[in-house]
Amino acid sequence: MRAVCLAGGYGKRMRPLTHYIAKPMLPVGCTPFLQFAMDELATLTDAIGTELEVVIGSEHLGWQIREWFGSRWKGLHLTHVSTPAPEGTGKRLGVIHQQLRFDDDTLVWLGDTFFNADTFRRMIVADGDAVLGITQHGPYHADHGHVWIETDYEPTQYPGGQHVWKCWGGHSDWADAGIYRLSPDLLDRIARGGGPNCQATGEHRILPTVQDAMGEATVRGVDIGEWIHLGDEPTPEENYLNVQGALLQ
Repeated sequence: MRAVCLAGGYGKRMRPLTHYIAKPMLPVGCTPFLQFAMDELATLTDAIGTELEVVIGSEHLGWQIREWFGSRWKGLHLTHVSTPAPEGTGKRLGVIHQQLRFDDDTLVWLGDTFFNADTFRRMIVADGDAVLGITQHGPYHADHGHVWIETDYEPTQYPGGQHVWKCWGGHSDWADAGIYRLSPDLLDRIARGGGPNCQATGEHRILPTVQDAMGEATVRGVDIGEWIHLGDEPTPEENYLNVQGALLQ
């Protein structure tokens, strides 16, 4: 099983905190933020019965991530890829897929968001061509309306997760949480540059590509619970303090 962590980006919204340190490496106590998710992922090897290969795609100050984690981390095999693609998460994932050519389902998560082992496990075992992590949107999700997700509200009908009706430009109480499991076909579409939704937005993200494929793909949504994300809401400083409190409590 492969996992891809998109840990790059310039973290412009988090400045000045990210002038000299990569956003996923911001310290929480004495531990880099990204390490919390990596440690959770490392516990899954026995649970899923297979070794996990992790690809870390980084850009701004990526050397900090490479030097901290190296090529192995607590049983995880790590590969580091430079992803100089500011056009969006889909473009950066496409750069990685073009280089490494994944031929099986791949777990992808954004390195500025924390996920626990149970979330990683549920994303891996859920049924669907694409699985999207979703979260109940809070008071600071207004700017994320373009990725709201419309889902069926009867999860018992879908043991592997809620059925997703619209993952780009939808309107509901759900928002994209920054973690995905994608089939090889969807990875190929992303690497090619996506379809009409990507072309219309001018920014190549993951979700528009999934939306373009939804006529052919079965898409599930997995509720991740609390969204612990490094961002600028309500301000970078307040967000950073809130994230530290959530992880250290």
